[in-house]
Amino acid sequence: MSAYFGYMLRVNLDNEKIEKIYLDEPTLKKFVGGTGLGIKFLYDEVPPTIEWNDPRNRLIFAAGPLNATPINGSGSVSVVSKGPLTNGAGCSQANGFFGAYLRLCNLFGIILQGRGNSLKYLYIDSEGAELKDAEWLSGLDTYRTADVIKEKHGCKERQMCVASIGPAGENLVKFAGIFFDYGHSASHNGLGAVMGSKMLKAIAVKPGKGSVPVKDIKRVSEIARKLLENVRTNYREMYNYGTLTGIHNNAKVFQLPVKNYTTSAWSVPEDKWIKFSGDYIRKTYSLRRNNCWACQIHHCYIMKITEGPYSGEVLEEPEYEQLAAW
Repeated sequence: MSAYFGYMLRVNLDNEKIEKIYLDEPTLKKFVGGTGLGIKFLYDEVPPTIEWNDPRNRLIFAAGPLNATPINGSGSVSVVSKGPLTNGAGCSQANGFFGAYLRLCNLFGIILQGRGNSLKYLYIDSEGAELKDAEWLSGLDTYRTADVIKEKHGCKERQMCVASIGPAGENLVKFAGIFFDYGHSASHNGLGAVMGSKMLKAIAVKPGKGSVPVKDIKRVSEIARKLLENVRTNYREMYNYGTLTGIHNNAKVFQLPVKNYTTSAWSVPEDKWIKFSGDYIRKTYSLRRNNCWACQIHHCYIMKITEGPYSGEVLEEPEYEQLAAW
């Protein structure tokens, strides 16, 4: 990187105070970014004896040095907090655009602390940040929440990224997740419940028009091209179908792992698993690609249900885990 520094945004939901914390180069070199940076602030600021829903707990969204560069899939973000499932530290990563858009606002992350008196959402752009009323969003699922916030701010699909919780997070369900760009989630250890406990419905990030400073952009672009070529050549099915390829390959040899790899779905007839294969799903339901930041892998698709009680619903293509469990 040509300039390795940046800021964290500290948001106190108790008094709605927002401030920037400067991150110097030694700190960033030591903790890099992402999970490392999030754990640093969690360790420094959260007493080990408090409960996950204590206002003194932190919910940290952290980006890293590669975010918003040409490196494939460099839009991801790491979310760190003390979560309800273990009442211990946990982290979860989500792909999409959120991490890249934070960096394009000259931010390495967000530290949320305290608890609001009413439901709010956090709006961020290159000019600053503001907490806004979100009572009108109460009860909405994450898809609808993202849509109406973008509409309110006059943004089309990729002009803003929204991280949000649905009814589960609002009601502090202990396995609730935080959802980004519709189908991407940070769900380990119930991070959506932590967000709900702070009375925060969503974070909307509208990126600036600049770029992340890179010392040698041509070299970085060349590395990104080689990484993509390797996947395209040596992992062709993964390149074409993402994790959906696991259904087809594992079912054929009776090794379809489920229940956290404690058992397998041993006898799945071909006429059943073939309808769960990537090829069948793409030909039957898919509408268009929904790739992440700088990602050329044919992995994420928007699909439309064409039959049954949910006919007409538009959603993101399921991953291996959902299909294998189903």
